[in-house]
Amino acid sequence: MTKSNEFPQEPNAPIFLEEILITHINGHRLPEPCAAQVVLHLSPKIVLLIESESFPIGIVGHTEESFVVKVKDKRDIQVILYRRSMSGFSNGTAKGAFCLYKSPITVIPADARIDSICFSVLNFPEFFGQQDKWINPNQYTIRLGQTKLVHNNLQIRLTQAASFPAQKKYLDQTDGYGITHTGVIQHCDGKPFSVEEAEDILRGLRAFLSFSRGAECGLVRVKAVDPEGGQSFLEWGTTHTDSWRCGNDTWLPTRPDGGENLSRAFSGFWSLYSCPDWKDVLLRTIDWYLNSKNGPFHIGIILIQTALESLCCEIVGPKKKGEPMGKFLSESIKKIGLCTAIPSSCSNLDDFFQNCPCVGRDGPKAIVALRNDLVHAKKKYGDNAEVQIDALRLGQWYIEMILLKKLGYVGRYRNRVSDSGKGSVEDVPWKV
Repeated sequence: MTKSNEFPQEPNAPIFLEEILITHINGHRLPEPCAAQVVLHLSPKIVLLIESESFPIGIVGHTEESFVVKVKDKRDIQVILYRRSMSGFSNGTAKGAFCLYKSPITVIPADARIDSICFSVLNFPEFFGQQDKWINPNQYTIRLGQTKLVHNNLQIRLTQAASFPAQKKYLDQTDGYGITHTGVIQHCDGKPFSVEEAEDILRGLRAFLSFSRGAECGLVRVKAVDPEGGQSFLEWGTTHTDSWRCGNDTWLPTRPDGGENLSRAFSGFWSLYSCPDWKDVLLRTIDWYLNSKNGPFHIGIILIQTALESLCCEIVGPKKKGEPMGKFLSESIKKIGLCTAIPSSCSNLDDFFQNCPCVGRDGPKAIVALRNDLVHAKKKYGDNAEVQIDALRLGQWYIEMILLKKLGYVGRYRNRVSDSGKGSVEDVPWKV
């Protein structure tokens, strides 16, 4: 098992976080504190476990759906029994494990002073740029992708993990999960963070990195650094993370200017994230966009239309009563400055609707027509996988373009509907 200040020897290996003492259960003090360890398991699924060889029987025999344990020097933790062993019951203890009721969970005291935050990232793609770091272990040189994300007084430094080059080959072969990057969050003027502010920054950073990857990626080993340089875990666990191979479908060109592209997108993203009217819209749109990639095509179309509605309503204004959704989305996307004609690369979608007057070779109208057909009992169009794939791909392109334009991004992107082939790297169409 890997100690918390080291990298796993290989992807999918469990990550030891820390040793703890459990002093209470549901407010009742234990006769003796129970020693346990906190371990983040990556395989076969990501789960944060509190494990012990000597839990009191009263804990591992708990029958409630969830219960609360008090950990010395930390907040109360709501947990669920994950597993237990029947051996050892005769001496009043048993081997077992709890998992978090909700992950991630903040464990640092609410009044803690935080000068900076350090973290690791699961499954972010390799990128390079002008700020990269070079190291020379074992007499050979390794290039580590590095960038700085800055908005006003917030600064986040993101650096490729030194172990990533060796891990990447294994991840490519086996899929799964591995620590790919590390980072540090600071205020440019040295101002400390409150715990509430730190939680909000971590939430936004997860969303930004996941949107940039085109798949969910998690933050792990998140620690708060105090004014004296001491470190303590700020949170345990992580959000849902997609396996390694899910992250190949991204708008982000990762070389040779991946670091610069991330920096260009970050400030605009954080400006929106900091706006009360936009924060929830941004988070849920990214969530729907990412989830549209994880399931069947028809489910993705339903999610992508929902995401488009949310974005267009926020940017252009709400749909008029009685206005067809296809017309509303089409006109809104045109007002945002994007073309709504079905691109030639989506030929299956174009051919399917070419004689349909209610669609008129318009992309948003085609997406709405398919979505409506999917959710209504009477099917008009039936199931055509090639058409659904085109519609979903086009809808994801609209989401990427609308968000990148709203972020003020003027770098390059991977165009998923390019005539030159999926993933063609181009300047954004509004770049002067």
